[in-house]
Amino acid sequence: MRKIIVFLFLVSLQFFCFEISSSVNNQIIIINNKSDAVTYATYKFNPDFIDQLKKKYDGLKDLKKIDALLEKQNYIEVLNHLWTEKNLRKRKLWLEKKFKEGHSLLFFELGIDSYLENPVLETLQTRTFPYINIGAKRVEIDAECSSDPSVKAAGMCLLMKYMEGLQSLISERYSEEEVFSYIDNTQQIYFTALRELAHKAFKGFILKPSRMPRPDWVFAHGIDALYKRPNTIPSDQFNEIRKNATIQSLESLDKVINQK
Repeated sequence: MRKIIVFLFLVSLQFFCFEISSSVNNQIIIINNKSDAVTYATYKFNPDFIDQLKKKYDGLKDLKKIDALLEKQNYIEVLNHLWTEKNLRKRKLWLEKKFKEGHSLLFFELGIDSYLENPVLETLQTRTFPYINIGAKRVEIDAECSSDPSVKAAGMCLLMKYMEGLQSLISERYSEEEVFSYIDNTQQIYFTALRELAHKAFKGFILKPSRMPRPDWVFAHGIDALYKRPNTIPSDQFNEIRKNATIQSLESLDKVINQK
């Protein structure tokens, strides 16, 4: 089943026009930084780690507290509460409610929970793959606001880890042949869902970028953060950078889909 994750990864690159930054030499860089929510998110699929969290956190019991953590973009603590919530439906409804707020990591979580709630191949094409790819693109766009080239690897790091975790879930129900065949024969379904969800998810970054989550959360994934080197891109340029990058991403997506 290892071939499935490679295939799904390539599907993600092709279908969302995801470009690996040449500045990181096509490598995934993982930084040992306690405030690095990107690296922290990769522990989602570590059962021993999650079991330890369950001894300290009570899931989504206190939604006001969790909403406050999310507003502050304390993503590590938000993930701790999400990962320890036993009620899948409650977890997914909360993630869907936050969809338009544009928090990158929550798109990955929504993608996985969508499949867990309805583990059929159609869900992969209409929800899971689109959500995960949207999350990866959102991370990539936020990384454009960093002067640290190593931050550009954050989206790819998350994409690979969540796809790897997803592959494990898929292999519990389906063979490689079933997955390959279905994906190959339903590309248009995927494209349609991706375009619809991407335009909805990115709308705020075009119309009201100043009201969307700040991009500096992803900077902790870089080498500069580890050595406390300052970001040289002025923060007053962040909104314009992300707005332009978002428009360009959607235009590229539409162009690819229209050529199919």
